Order: sequence, then C-alpha cells, then structure tokens
Amino acid sequence: MLSGPHAIALFDYQASQKDEISFQAGDVISLEKSVGSDWMIGSLGNRSGLFPVNFVDVKEAPTRHEDSAKVTSALVGPRCRARFDYDGGEEGDLSFNAGDEIGLIERPSEEWLKGQLRGQSGLFPASFVDVIEDLPPPETEAQMFFSSAVDPSLPHCLALHAYASETSGDLCFNEGQLIQLKERVDADWLKGSVDGREGIFPSGFVEIVKDIVNEDLPPRPSSSLGTVTALHDFPGQEASDLAFSAGDSIVVLRRLNASWLFGKIGSREGEFPQDFVDATTLSQR
Repeated sequence: MLSGPHAIALFDYQASQKDEISFQAGDVISLEKSVGSDWMIGSLGNRSGLFPVNFVDVKEAPTRHEDSAKVTSALVGPRCRARFDYDGGEEGDLSFNAGDEIGLIERPSEEWLKGQLRGQSGLFPASFVDVIEDLPPPETEAQMFFSSAVDPSLPHCLALHAYASETSGDLCFNEGQLIQLKERVDADWLKGSVDGREGIFPSGFVEIVKDIVNEDLPPRPSSSLGTVTALHDFPGQEASDLAFSAGDSIVVLRRLNASWLFGKIGSREGEFPQDFVDATTLSQR
C-alpha cells in the first residue's frame, strides 16, 4: 500500500484536458496538492495532473506544509525556510507555515527579519526560520553612492526602498543602492543592473537620477505576458486570489513562481494557479 498522501479512485475518470490524468476505479493515486475545493493534483505511474476530488476517496490528504513547499520551491536570491508556523498578531507581521520559503527583504534587527511570501510582505522573528541564502551585508554610504559598478555618466537611478521578488527575471536590490538603467519597459517597469545582476523592477521603488533617452531606448508597448483562457473554474481560497470560471480570458501580468501567475479580469486582479489555464502561448519572461 502506498504511504504518504494518497487516494483510491472510486470511479473511472477520463481526462478531458492535457493537464489532467485518467484513472480507473481502484487505482491508488499519490497526492501532491489541493487546487481549490474541487480539484487535486496527483500522480499515477509516470503520469501526473489534475483530477476532480469527488472521483476519489482521499486516504491521506497533502498537508498545507506540503502544498506551500511546492508553491515556493522556485524562490531564488536571499531567502529562508520556516521552521515553525508563525501567525503574526500585529499589523505589518508576515504569517507563514512551517516549510514555507520566504524571500528576505531586510534585517531590521538581530531578532527580526522582513520578508515576502506570495505577494505579501512583513516582519517575523528570525528564530522561526533557517536562512538559506542571507542578505548581503549593509553597504556603507560611500559604497551606496559611489559604487564602481554604476557609471554616473549613463542613465541610473537610486533605490528609495528595498525590492525583493520571487519572480525569475526581476532585479532585487536594497534601499540606497544605485542601479544602472538599461531600458524603460513601460510606464511602471524599468530594466537595469546592479552588482553584476540584470533584471526588471517597478519604477515606483526608485528615483531617477539620470533618465534614459527615449530615442535610444524606446519603451515596450505592453507590460503583460499575454492572455490565457481558463480551463477550469477557480473559486479562489484567499483574498489575494483571482477567481474565474472555465472559458474566461485572463490578462497575465507576471509570474509569481513556477506554479502561480498574477493577472486580471476587467478591474479585478489577483493570483491563480497556472494549471487552471491554457498557458501554452504565454511569454516566458
């Protein structure tokens, strides 16, 4: 008998989408995570995919810890892993579950850290986590303003706030750093480099010291990654989720990690699992 999270199929199920799995009554399916209240992701043999919960008898459900670990596995840069659950009791705290990987933004003191998880940022006790990749040591004022990595004769900006991101291709930096500007992506995003790293970042986090010359570096026409079509209903479980119905068209604004996207329908914006949409035509930025 399979150990760990698993379910036994009550009925035959024939996959209707390429990201689903088929099975027969009596099959034992290894469970990876829940997606909404009506679907799960699991594997059978060398196949894995989505299937409806009401077709199986769940013998051992995947824990929230296991779900969170899968969602945050794509995180890179300064980060830590939660040793225990932390339920922040104060405004400005960041709550998390044991096993979550959290992007580090800054270290306000020896006892506290500031980090980011699934689009939320806040403070938490340093004793509740194990640091995987630490923040760089704080720069001196001279290093911040006269860094040899930035040519002051070329377009550059000054970081007004620290920026930490879980998205591949984004440029993370600390408050006070100078950033060499490469390109104005659109009205809200810039592309630049710092400390040998290159990527994009929100223009609201910086102050332009020497602007980009438009005729040399023209802006891109769009900041979205493309439009996708919903394959399944997604009711959303958190306030930050974007709920939708099968067939809805969603404008994807950015990737949060390997499994989740951030997009909008009309005036509504939020997060949603990539497995619920047809992402074959989506830009890989």
